[in-house]
Amino acid sequence: MTSKVSSPRLGRPPVMSTQERIKIIFDAAERLFGERGYERVTMADIAAEAGMSKKSLYVCFTDKRALLTALVSASDIWANAIEKADGEDPVQLLAMRLKLVADHVLSERHIRLCRVAISENAGLGVASGIFYEMAFMAGRQSLIEAVRQVPASQRGTKLPDDQLADVLFGGTLGRCLLEALVTGKQADLAEAHQLVDQLVQALFLSEASS
Repeated sequence: MTSKVSSPRLGRPPVMSTQERIKIIFDAAERLFGERGYERVTMADIAAEAGMSKKSLYVCFTDKRALLTALVSASDIWANAIEKADGEDPVQLLAMRLKLVADHVLSERHIRLCRVAISENAGLGVASGIFYEMAFMAGRQSLIEAVRQVPASQRGTKLPDDQLADVLFGGTLGRCLLEALVTGKQADLAEAHQLVDQLVQALFLSEASS
């Protein structure tokens, strides 16, 4: 008598956490925004690309604008600012902040979002406005705050804080960002970090030498 082999029971698939679901949505939205542009992508398109129902998508995001805002915020490092601790050199902290900015600005995600914003800008699209406010202006303000912590005795220039922040960003990341946007090549973070050290040393004095 042949014994009957029972097949394994298939239970319910594991429940996906909200964080996992949002990551899948972000990945799908990034791909579609990059391929078609923000304005030409619908919530139904994103749901299909993410492999879920529109109802599941709307549980996480009320509309496409809310999704894009959350997507830009998710790649944002400005809220995690480096706080000055007692005894720490503000010039060293500024260099650390600039390197964090470099890691963020030159990341693959930021480059993709930047391309979406540029492509939408000609039509004054929603994407460009959100990206400008959250990814550019917030980052610039973060650098201004870091520059503001450096006392006059450690500065090698009399430029105002906002202009000095612009010099730091443009001088260290401008070319790297432009090359990544135009050529599609991945940015060299080691080179960007080296530029940060060189420019900070040229414009500021450490506490030991001031």
